[in-house]
Amino acid sequence: MRRALDRALGPAVERVLRRFEQNVDPAEHRRLATRLAGSHAFQERPASLGVHDAESLGLRMDRVRDEASAAARLLHLGTLSPPATSPEGALDAELAGVQARFLEAGNDDPAARALCLVVLAGLRRGEVGIGAAHDVAWRTAMGIEPKRWFLRRGVVFGTSNLLRILLGSGTEHETYTAEVCERLLRHVEVRRDDALLLRSGPDQPFEARLERLRFTHALLDAAARFRDLRFLNAALKLSDRHHRELAGAPRGDLLGLHYAAGVARQEALLASLLP
Repeated sequence: MRRALDRALGPAVERVLRRFEQNVDPAEHRRLATRLAGSHAFQERPASLGVHDAESLGLRMDRVRDEASAAARLLHLGTLSPPATSPEGALDAELAGVQARFLEAGNDDPAARALCLVVLAGLRRGEVGIGAAHDVAWRTAMGIEPKRWFLRRGVVFGTSNLLRILLGSGTEHETYTAEVCERLLRHVEVRRDDALLLRSGPDQPFEARLERLRFTHALLDAAARFRDLRFLNAALKLSDRHHRELAGAPRGDLLGLHYAAGVARQEALLASLLP
């Protein structure tokens, strides 16, 4: 897979990227992904969010402020599912009724993270429409200059899902989204093993690894959105790091499921992007 990718990128780009060669054999990635995923099928769309009004949606957001909670697991799996081909936006009215309260939290990072997790899962399930998702993402991101997303001291925990919403919710503000993605690409290429450390939010191994895995999915989203192999190449490099970190992870573990879904997406994207 790596050799085919290098050929597609061309000799000039290949020389630049040679410093970042993937060290783990793709077959090793597939074997670990298969073990960690267990019986989970990422091709299936998970059950709905299970909310019927603004009150129940707000309650779910409150419950998933702790992203390691059982309540958040269903949403995590929703973010790993294939995107809905025709979002129905069934929850848009409920979302409009509660988003202001969560966005007013300002510097309350858990509230913003919970909002983004719910919206991203709903967007990929088709229960949140593209317009409503973009409104939440843009209102959350508009105070962050692109150059502030990725700094030497790291990233803000939870911004990976915010970027994924921007990538999945239409072409409005595409210049902003594209610039953030370019800065993510440079951050990963330059910082390498020091990339995507947490500068804000929980400072525990689980949260740090979860955020790096989610940024890997953001790179895959960018590769699909912009039809750009550079983002796929960067995701491959991050996958080597995930392989080292998750070799001993238990089957069905949330981190392992993110990794396994990423490996599956890499294979599919390579097949669709190569000429």
